[in-house]
Amino acid sequence: MKPPEGGALRRISARAGLFLAIAAIVLVGAGLAVRKQMDRQHGSAGRLPAKMSYYAGARQVYDLIFVGDSRTLTDFHPELIDPETGAARAFEDGAEGELVLTHLVNRAAPLLRFRTRDHVRVSVGRCACGRTAPRVRCIGRTDDMLIVRGVNVFPSAVREVVNEFAPAVSGVLMIRPRMKGVRQEPPLPVAVEVASNADVEGLAERLRARLREKLLVAAEITLVPVGGLPRSEYKSKLVEKA
Repeated sequence: MKPPEGGALRRISARAGLFLAIAAIVLVGAGLAVRKQMDRQHGSAGRLPAKMSYYAGARQVYDLIFVGDSRTLTDFHPELIDPETGAARAFEDGAEGELVLTHLVNRAAPLLRFRTRDHVRVSVGRCACGRTAPRVRCIGRTDDMLIVRGVNVFPSAVREVVNEFAPAVSGVLMIRPRMKGVRQEPPLPVAVEVASNADVEGLAERLRARLREKLLVAAEITLVPVGGLPRSEYKSKLVEKA
């Protein structure tokens, strides 16, 4: 399930006075902080999927095998490109860019260079699990990216930082750019929903300082009460377009 679906499950069970003892939850598109939050809420082990498929229309294009927080590339040809210009980047250790994949083994499917819109960091060499294939770690989505005074800011990265402050925060946030388009001027407005009965003294300043430390972005933090930000039963919206 996606994290918003887990949140909806928790809210519905709480209203019904039920506690769901779940042994494991398979999370798609969830970072480490989100998985820890799901563990606290459901008393379960949040797990990454062992295998995930991407689709172009109705056709399966390629498969990804997850190892820890990284994806091991098998059975397809990976490339890195500049997300803005489309220019090729070297696929080497530590390189970052948008991941483009072309499947090599699937039958009855077109040979496509599929832009994933995932902004990834590449790792090469032997993995701790013993694999020797290149690995990628998704650090954001290029279609959600904002640029604040030359710094690339991914909403998913902002969410990861905010979730470090759980249980004082609910995990729901909204970035509210002042200007249309990708390029923004600091400070970047971020509304953060606080949990019920949370101690909020100094919380906004701590959030601002942590975002500055980890993401190098100046943020304007507004704290809102629980339930004050919109929720989705499918995929959380992190940016409110100007």
